[in-house]
Parts: sequence; C-alpha cells; structure tokens
Amino acid sequence: MTGPINLEATDGFSVLTMVEEIIYMSISKSEIVFKPLPPDVTVRRKPNINLVKTSLEWQPKVSRKKGLLNSIKYFKSLIKNQ
Repeated sequence: MTGPINLEATDGFSVLTMVEEIIYMSISKSEIVFKPLPPDVTVRRKPNINLVKTSLEWQPKVSRKKGLLNSIKYFKSLIKNQ
C-alpha cells in the first residue's frame, strides 16, 4: 500500500461550511474573516477514501457533526481545566 491515506468523510463541503458549523456548535462569538486564497487552493473538495477502504477495510463511523461536537467538548474541557 502506498499513499497518503485519506481518512476524511466523503461528503463534499467547503471550509466556510465547516467554520460556520464550528462557530454555531461551539456557541462562539468569533467572526469569519475572508482573505484572498492562494491560487492553488481548491474551494470545494470531495475526498476519495477508496484506498483506505480496500487496504485497511476502514469506514468512517462518526458523522462530521458528531466528530465536531466531540472535538468541541474535548477542547472546552481542556480550557476549563487550565
């Protein structure tokens, strides 16, 4: 097996969508700041995880929403325990 191995979800979404979800789920007051993108950046991605599926027999088990909520909970606990 050669790679890199992609372990992300296969539903295509933009970085803006991800940022908006994080701000909403974390009840953040953060504001989104738009900057010019480098010319080689893809605005919308649709990852292909076939290599990891066939080589490692791996499938995503956690939705993006659940993963974000778990991550937010974890990082909030770190901040609380400082």
